[in-house]
Amino acid sequence: MSLEKDIKALEQLNKKWNDNILSGNRAANADFFTKDGIRIEGGKIYSGREEIRTLFGSQIVQRKYVHQENKIQKIWQSKKNITAEIIQIQSYIQNETGDTITKRNAAIAIYERQPDGSLRLAYNLKTELSN
Repeated sequence: MSLEKDIKALEQLNKKWNDNILSGNRAANADFFTKDGIRIEGGKIYSGREEIRTLFGSQIVQRKYVHQENKIQKIWQSKKNITAEIIQIQSYIQNETGDTITKRNAAIAIYERQPDGSLRLAYNLKTELSN
């Protein structure tokens, strides 16, 4: 695939990802992972769609997202994978306190190309950036 097509595919996936978050359906984002996909967040490893779905489901109970943005910084391509470096900005209301929290995160994501041309996350590492 060309770089332009890969960037467009990543942007479309990120839009769906963010739309799910803002609509309160964050757990649906587990479907963007491969069956054995890995998510590393908060120093913990979540393996497989169901563990990732449980993580995302618990987060939506704790907070209401009001803004989510993913900016692709750099991508690397191969026939089977796309690796992306992403800066994520998110704001949410913490349900317990009512506080609005804004965070910047860095992420490395490895996407596997699927036979139908779609992408699935095989690996996703998210780390909070300090301001």
